[in-house]
Formats: sequence, structure tokens, C-alpha cells
Amino acid sequence: MPLPDRGKVIIAAGPERSGSTWLFNAIRLLCQDSQEPLHPYWITSLTDAKLQERGAGTANHPHILIKTHRWSSRWRHHTADHIFLTHRDLRGVLASYQRVGWAFDIDRTYVQEHMAWKDIAQHDFAFEDVVSRPAHQLEILAQELDLHPKWVGRSSGAHQCPEASKWRAPQPSDKAVAAPPQQRRARSAAGRWPGARE
Repeated sequence: MPLPDRGKVIIAAGPERSGSTWLFNAIRLLCQDSQEPLHPYWITSLTDAKLQERGAGTANHPHILIKTHRWSSRWRHHTADHIFLTHRDLRGVLASYQRVGWAFDIDRTYVQEHMAWKDIAQHDFAFEDVVSRPAHQLEILAQELDLHPKWVGRSSGAHQCPEASKWRAPQPSDKAVAAPPQQRRARSAAGRWPGARE
């Protein structure tokens, strides 16, 4: 693959259990299918130094894709060419947390950090849309990134792309369960995202 004159910096952000892994892999595979060189990374907390270490803004360097969950004010946001975000109905997040045994409530910073990312994001993908219309979400991503995988634009979308199984959307199989009494806590932070559709 020929290297671009300047590799793009692409951020795939989103709180835990919101579909951010799908976003990261969708971007990675779109670049792969479009024969765009890409170096993917997962960085817990972004800083300018961490981006520079990975070649951000360097001439003749592959694009850089960063997956991150946490909000960080320790990097210059304008250095990113694309910032994409995911979110999910908080009831689904709570159910997913319970299923994997991570938590039985949602910390207030979960929504606060998402809203900080939303202020600078190019597009905020809803988990529910990824589940119900995955091919359409891939087409949005491809258009935003100016990528041209062969299958985009076909009537049946991702089902006609080679190795279609790799594009599998997350499944809404999480079911909320009652927390054990000793672990039950106030869940005032759980609910809907501000401005979420009914």
C-alpha cells in the first residue's frame, strides 16, 4: 500500500459497553478494504506526546487510529482529522455491565465524559442504530472518512462485502438482572442520554 503524504489521525471514542469496539474495528476494516495503510492503537488517556510517539502528523506515515474510552484534556483536539463517538441507552449499558460482572451502577462521570467528547465529535453513533442498521452505519463511516470499499453503495450493504461476517454488529442480548442485595446501590445516574429518542 502506498503511504499517504500525511497520515490522518482518527479517534474512535466512546464510554465502555457503548459500541466503541465495533467503531474501532469498523474503521480498521474499512481502511483495510480500501487499501489505506493504518496503524491501530488503544490508548487509555490521550496526550499530545502519545500521539507524537505514534507518528501523528508525520509525512509519509500510515493513518493512525486510536481507540479510547476516557475523556482527556491533555491533547490538542484540532490535531485529529476525525473524531467519532458511540453512545448507548444507559439501561443497556447497565445490563451489559451486570452481564460481564463489572458493575451494578453507572458512575456520573460516564455521561459527563461522553458529553465532553460529543462537543468535538464529527459523528456520534448510537449503539441501537449499529444493531438495527449496521450496513448504513458503515456507509456513513466510509463517507465521513472518504473511503471507497467495493461493497459500499450496494443495495444489501455489508451482506455483499467479502468476508461479511467480520462486519458483525454487536448483539442486543444483554438482559438486566437484579443486583444482589449487598451490591445494590442507588442508580440515579442510570437513565436516558440527554436528547435521546424515545
